[in-house]
Amino acid sequence: MFFFNSVYYYLYNKSKRGNAVPEIPVIGYVAFCQANNLILLVNLFLILGNFKIIFEVHYTYLVFNIVLYIANHYYYQTKKKGKEILQDKKYILKRHGLWVDTYLWGSVISAGYSFYIYREYFWMQP
Repeated sequence: MFFFNSVYYYLYNKSKRGNAVPEIPVIGYVAFCQANNLILLVNLFLILGNFKIIFEVHYTYLVFNIVLYIANHYYYQTKKKGKEILQDKKYILKRHGLWVDTYLWGSVISAGYSFYIYREYFWMQP
């Protein structure tokens, strides 16, 4: 969780310059990345297991995003962990913002590419 807390800290400080309520897009970004990670894990499971399942990624992705957004909103806003993260100086990434941005893009690309591989080579044709 330390990594996602660091991502939250970095994105919050980046978002507060242009948003009146910077928590909303930050929680959305964190949920978006976590959903991409889960899609990547599902795709790898289906590829490595050589399962011939028709996998509707867009429905799964939508459900993952909604559930993770609600869970992250509860964690960061309701339990007030977001304020604790912002007050705690151990989450400061200094020059690691490039790595967070790389992670954000990399999670999208890896989830999409793994689904492409599954669909092209392991998908059961009707």
